Amino acid sequence: MKIGNLRDWEIIDLGQKISFPAEGERRVGFDVMASTWCSITAEYVDEDGVVVAVPVAAGRGFMRVEYVVSGPSAIVARSVGECDVAVRGVARSSVVAASDEPSFASAMTGGRRNDEVSRMLYVMKLNEKRREERMAFTIAEMKARSAAEAAVKAAEEAAQEPDPGKGKRDAAQEPDPGKGKPDAAPSA
Repeated sequence: MKIGNLRDWEIIDLGQKISFPAEGERRVGFDVMASTWCSITAEYVDEDGVVVAVPVAAGRGFMRVEYVVSGPSAIVARSVGECDVAVRGVARSSVVAASDEPSFASAMTGGRRNDEVSRMLYVMKLNEKRREERMAFTIAEMKARSAAEAAVKAAEEAAQEPDPGKGKRDAAQEPDPGKGKPDAAPSA
């Protein structure tokens, strides 16, 4: 588990509210470290003006919590017994929907990409390109083979069919059964 810089963590008291002021829709994200079992509840005000409490996390140890809410919200940590709770990354929360006020902050974090991940992505793209090339070659080969087989089949069928005019010519060229035989002697 990566805890990061210890100065980023803020220890909070149980029942203490941490507010997230916002106009419009907002993504709230933070990390929680708890020594024993605790629950994290998010509170927001709905359209009717009623405060709604929604449990967003429960557990012990390290928890990453993210939620989207329209308007301001707050989180509260609660536990049955004694519990030390630390929160980090409250400043990471960002606005999801556009608001009327201009914003000069970027929602994208410019993190450095891991060299191994970059190499793996490059190899994956290279393999995909090679696979696509092989597939295109195989498809072209199959189409050529299919066309050649169709041509051979057509040639075989043409060789087996009788010529429609051949039968008439043969009949016309056949000798007459009465011709060419010597006349029989007349019988008396």
